[in-house]
Amino acid sequence: MFSGSRVSFWGATFSSGWVNFSGAVFSGGTVDFRGTELSDGAVFFSRATFSGSTFDFRGVVFDGRVDFLDATFSGGAVDFGEATFSGGRIDFPEATFSGGRIYLTRARFTGGIVDFSQATGPAPAGLLPPSGHPRPAGLIVPPTW
Repeated sequence: MFSGSRVSFWGATFSSGWVNFSGAVFSGGTVDFRGTELSDGAVFFSRATFSGSTFDFRGVVFDGRVDFLDATFSGGAVDFGEATFSGGRIDFPEATFSGGRIYLTRARFTGGIVDFSQATGPAPAGLLPPSGHPRPAGLIVPPTW
């Protein structure tokens, strides 16, 4: 359990390995992945619970995998601002959203995929572009969003 803590992976490189946060509970606090690079590596948050936490992926280069299988998000924020999705994949299969925000401000999609297609609950605030603006090519969402 991470309760009100700050965990930093700032500037790390995950290459051909993996980090497993499956089943972890994040209640408040911040997990900082700013400036990291996922190159053929993987980070798993399967069945994790996020309640009021902040996940900072700003500036990360995704050419690996991040998996939020069956994760629960109730409040907090996930920030992918200025991240580059260049071939990696971030999946939210069966993830449940009941509040919180996801930011993709100035994120670049040059081949990567961010897939919410099997997520449930309302679309997280900040995820979808304003009405009339196109969705990024690699962003997949449920038809009800």
